[in-house]
Amino acid sequence: MPKTISVKRNSKQPTRVSLKGDVGIVSVSELHTVLKELADANVSVRVDCKDATHLDGSVCQLLLVAQRSWPGGADCFQVSNASPALESHLLRTGAVGVAST
Repeated sequence: MPKTISVKRNSKQPTRVSLKGDVGIVSVSELHTVLKELADANVSVRVDCKDATHLDGSVCQLLLVAQRSWPGGADCFQVSNASPALESHLLRTGAVGVAST
């Protein structure tokens, strides 16, 4: 199974969590663990969806909850590079305001 989640920590910029390909329910547990560790470390995060082709509804829900409850507020948790189709999917699943470019 190809890797769908990668993390690049950076002390001067937000930590980048990259999503790749079809990020389905199989990946949600790994993504939850990654996001929990980063939230516990109180770091800013940018979730990069440039290479994501689909996000399962459970992944969208996790991103929505993370964005709304992130330490430091929503300004410290951003989703970037969502394609128009992916942004539409995020909005349909309730992740209103999550997708930013």
